[in-house]
Amino acid sequence: MIGYVDRIAALLVLLFGLLHLAVGHRAFADPTEARIWFAAGGLLLVTTGLANLAAAGAGSRLQSAAAASGSLAILILGALIARGQPALLTEPQTLLLLAIGMLLTALRLREIFRRAGTLR
Repeated sequence: MIGYVDRIAALLVLLFGLLHLAVGHRAFADPTEARIWFAAGGLLLVTTGLANLAAAGAGSRLQSAAAASGSLAILILGALIARGQPALLTEPQTLLLLAIGMLLTALRLREIFRRAGTLR
């Protein structure tokens, strides 16, 4: 059951990233600093989603660590958003993405520590 939820969460992050890039397509046609950062967020989400899909049940600590770094980056960006633009935290997609980021970070850390033999 957790594996199924894990894959769905990773796929949702990937889809959020693709949607982010589709909405921010002007970053590629008429780049500004704000548009480039917006596109970078979308690329982070795509990469994190793919890394978490690859790590889900793969049995590799390295894959789990790579995916955990992306998921943790989502949480760090969430903290920066909370500090710099707190109004964005009222947006449902922001809250959902942060919740998924917390779930995926917890799942990846669980895999890393389980494979290290510190969890049973």
